[in-house]
Amino acid sequence: MTKIIKMQQTRVTTTQRVMPKELNRNNTLFGGEILALIDRTCSISVNLVTKEAVATVSLDEVNFIAPIHQDDIYTLTCYASGIKGSSVEVFFKIKGRDSSETHSNIKVIGFITFASLNHQNIPVQLIATNKEETYILSQFSNRLVKRYDKINQLKELFKSIN
Repeated sequence: MTKIIKMQQTRVTTTQRVMPKELNRNNTLFGGEILALIDRTCSISVNLVTKEAVATVSLDEVNFIAPIHQDDIYTLTCYASGIKGSSVEVFFKIKGRDSSETHSNIKVIGFITFASLNHQNIPVQLIATNKEETYILSQFSNRLVKRYDKINQLKELFKSIN
């Protein structure tokens, strides 16, 4: 039996302030800090779907749109955006603002894929409940084709690597 889950039920949000120790030499938030936060937070979203241990499979797409500076406040929001077999794709976005602003702008956006560690198919159907989710979910099959193409390209690359 397929379980139906609203995408918003997998939504996880965290808000942070950029501290001096997190800066790179350009005095903006170090990309590694961002990627670690994305991985940790998105894995919680996946756990809301699978209810079991998962592992990161690939960071499918990360688009750094604008820098995040010291003392800026930023919010990472993520939710499950597609399921195929034992894999769960998660959409994430980071919006940020400096502490004197009231409006925040997109800073980072992308997709990350996790796999269920028991490697069983996940009988879940995701349901969108708003315009953003509807668009993200409608594009899942296109992203899946690109992901499989990338996997095949990697297989060819592996044959050439010593």
